[in-house]
Amino acid sequence: MSAATSRGGQLSQEHTSCGRETAPRPDQRPCKIDAKSATIRPVKKPSHIPTCLLATLLLAPGLARAEDAEEPDENTVKTVSPKERSVDDARLPSGFVTRVEVDEATGSGRDLGDELERVPGVTVRQTSSFGRPAFATVRGGNSRQLAVSLNGMRISAPAGVGFDVGSLSLAGVEAVDVYRGAAGAVHGAGALSGALDLRTRLPKNDAGWQGAATGLGGSYATYGVFGHTAYGGESYAVRLDAGWRQSEGDFAFVDRQGTAQERVNNDHRQLSVLAAGRVDVGEGHLEPLVMYDGGSGGAPGPSESPERFDEARVDQRRLVGQLAWRQRNLAAGDWGAMDARAMAGYGRRDTDYDNPESYLGGAQISDTSTLHTFEVDAQASTFFAFGDILHLTLEGRRQSYEAAHEEVFADATDRSSIEASRLSLAAGVSNELLLAGDAVSLVAALRLEHLKDARQAAADRAWTPLMPSVGAIWRAHRWLEFKSNLARTFRAPDFDELYLRMAGLEGNPDLAPERALSADAGVRLGPEEGPVSLEAIYFRNALDESIYFVAVSAWKFQAQNLGAGTSQGVETTLSVRPSERVDLLASYTLTDATLDGLPDGVTLLGQPVHQGSVRAEVELGGLGPFDGVSSMRLFGEGFWRSRVYFDNFGHISNPPFWTADLGAAFAPVDWVELTFNARNLADNRRGADSLQRPLPGRAFYGAVSVEFGE
Repeated sequence: MSAATSRGGQLSQEHTSCGRETAPRPDQRPCKIDAKSATIRPVKKPSHIPTCLLATLLLAPGLARAEDAEEPDENTVKTVSPKERSVDDARLPSGFVTRVEVDEATGSGRDLGDELERVPGVTVRQTSSFGRPAFATVRGGNSRQLAVSLNGMRISAPAGVGFDVGSLSLAGVEAVDVYRGAAGAVHGAGALSGALDLRTRLPKNDAGWQGAATGLGGSYATYGVFGHTAYGGESYAVRLDAGWRQSEGDFAFVDRQGTAQERVNNDHRQLSVLAAGRVDVGEGHLEPLVMYDGGSGGAPGPSESPERFDEARVDQRRLVGQLAWRQRNLAAGDWGAMDARAMAGYGRRDTDYDNPESYLGGAQISDTSTLHTFEVDAQASTFFAFGDILHLTLEGRRQSYEAAHEEVFADATDRSSIEASRLSLAAGVSNELLLAGDAVSLVAALRLEHLKDARQAAADRAWTPLMPSVGAIWRAHRWLEFKSNLARTFRAPDFDELYLRMAGLEGNPDLAPERALSADAGVRLGPEEGPVSLEAIYFRNALDESIYFVAVSAWKFQAQNLGAGTSQGVETTLSVRPSERVDLLASYTLTDATLDGLPDGVTLLGQPVHQGSVRAEVELGGLGPFDGVSSMRLFGEGFWRSRVYFDNFGHISNPPFWTADLGAAFAPVDWVELTFNARNLADNRRGADSLQRPLPGRAFYGAVSVEFGE
């Protein structure tokens, strides 16, 4: 079944009819209850198009295919579905948001970082092979300027180098929503250049008992076992996902001088468990969730001095608990209808790092850190019959951070620590006015946030940013749509930038916060799920008071505001679906990101000016030699980026880099699938990230998946 956006009377992917109780998401419209007839009907808008009727027309082909699937015959058409699609966040529907499905990634030897590379405007700085640390940036920003949430709850820390999207387990994660530029304003402070929201899979009522198991094996002695089991009753449902992954990780590479070397101390082991439920309570329902993700592994450093990191180790553990309540049509009448949502959550992240020999030599280094997050939020969405949509948001979050650093020398020990907390209180309101029979949307939003830092034996710091945003949508035709946005975004200095004290690195308590004015405008030609669709977007981010660690002496780097910077460019996406059996997707991004003080022609560290990807998938099940098999999919993917610089003077760089993958998935029957994926077929071993850490060459992965249930 295809998933449509909620604008113009369409329904989101959770809806098949207005009368079905579903878990509302921010991109849904509710139906309202007619008290006189005791029936459920859609909220009226100026166009007077009944939403349910329109949804039925839109979804009829998908429903027909579903009915055929229940009674298969020799004429049933096998299909492939896109893995990426645009979605609307109702708080700023004009924003550019891409949803990436990730539930099949692990079986192909791909992690979240690999999946994000497909999204235009996103750059992923891989540090090593599959399952190892990776950090995403959006539109020329850095990884600290990206806010990351799980089901809307912030899980990224106000410390460190950014959120690690490579090591994170995808057990139970269905998709990730990528907010680019102005769209990230709905996530508040911290989302300076964009945001990621990980969406876990919800258990379904009346689904009976079902489950699946997957075994993975591949290059670099990589093995994994993943699975889930779920049961859905009449008024409740539960689901349990679990996974184990391990890899020795060592691989050959070519360093900057052209010398062949071996990457060592690159092993990792990871365990992940996610339990989720759904319980109907009156007209609404509760959604409890508990997630644990933990692992350990080597921590190899730059290729220029690998011997300094041969025994470096890192352990990471993450625990998240959430309890959400949702109710559609909390209030309804002739005036319209209102949905409501509330959530309370707790998160903890622990990290331990040990290296018997430091980069500068002569010292044993150990670092530990713990982050606690408490968060509550409430949202209400009101849909008025005269064509107006109002959203209210209240959020409260407290993050407490403890970190300790120790360097043991032969004749002395150097210790430093940070103990700090940050309280964030936010209120947001957004309004979408539908005009010209839903052809035009005018959007205005305002978010007020108060952040206060508390640190023992130091003065408190506070910021109260006001983050406005405006947008517009013109649906000129089914195959022609225009969007534009303008937003003010904000990021307070993180705890490391403010308070860090260790050998060689020093924070700066006098830092000013980063602010940005983000603007973008785009056009889409062709319906997104039609045979051909092309989207082109121009973006520009003007950054004030950018924060970087810069050298202030021969042995010390200090966090400083470096002034203004600009990132502008173009994102394009071409989707071609000549038939239901074929899906082609190509994207290209041009990013011109500069910062005051950099030499002319030198872009930000690690940021390519050009990058692009292309992916193709074809379904052969039921055709020719594959007649009678459930599915036979072939897929291929290519990625290319231009030169990236490693220093501020343009002296050290990594040349243009490209990879090509090819794979197949064969399902002889509905409940068994065999997957094979060959990555980096050309065996390009010269890739490196912004810290000169090498990337792997050719690798092969295979998986066997079995489904079972009622």
